Amino acid sequence: MSDEKNLLGALSYPIWIIAILILVTDERKKDFSRYHAYQALFFNIVSWTVLVAFSFVLIGYFLFPIWLAITCIYAYKTYQGEVFSIPVVTNLTKKFAPDLPTFE
Repeated sequence: MSDEKNLLGALSYPIWIIAILILVTDERKKDFSRYHAYQALFFNIVSWTVLVAFSFVLIGYFLFPIWLAITCIYAYKTYQGEVFSIPVVTNLTKKFAPDLPTFE
C-alpha cells in the first residue's frame, strides 16, 4: 500500500474536501481511498451536525477538542494502512453509499 494513498485517506478525516475530491477523481477506483473518503465524509457530516446542534447550549464548544482528537486518531490509523469501522458512521455509510468496498 502506497504512502500517497494512505496520506490522502488520512487527510480526508480532518479536511473533508479531500474526501469529496477523492470521490470525484480517479482515486475513486482505489478501494482503500474510496472506503476512507466515504467514511470520513459521513463522519464529518455526523460530527459537525452534533457540534452545531450542541453549540446552542454551549456544550458544542467543549466537544470541538474531542472531535479534533478523534479525527487525528482516525487519520493516524488510516495513514498506517488500517481499515476500521466507526460505530454509528460505518453503518450509515453502508446504507447510503452502495459502492462502499468491504474489507474482511
